This record gives sequence, C-alpha cells and structure tokens, in this order.
Amino acid sequence: MERSVGPTQKLVESIATEAEKLAVLRAEFAAMVAPYYSENILRQDYLLTRAQAR
Repeated sequence: MERSVGPTQKLVESIATEAEKLAVLRAEFAAMVAPYYSENILRQDYLLTRAQAR
C-alpha cells in the first residue's frame, strides 16, 4: 500500500530519510491491518445501512 495509496505514499516519501520513523510506521500499519489480513488478502468489509424516513 506504500506505493499505491496516495496519502500513505506521501507519508512514506516524507519520512524516507528517517529509518526509525519509517520502521515504526510500518510496524504500526502491520499491527493495524493484521486482523483483516489472511491468506495474502486484505479483507475490507463494510456495513451498508440506509436511514428510514419518518
């Protein structure tokens, strides 16, 4: 996602010279997506709801 998602790409580019910050970012991102990642697939489920008019 570092190469394909614009905001993430810009963030990585801005801290590319700071290896420690980049390592922390990557570790935090991996921890954040771990529950949604299995079998080399990142699952992005969502809940679709509609408001009911009264």
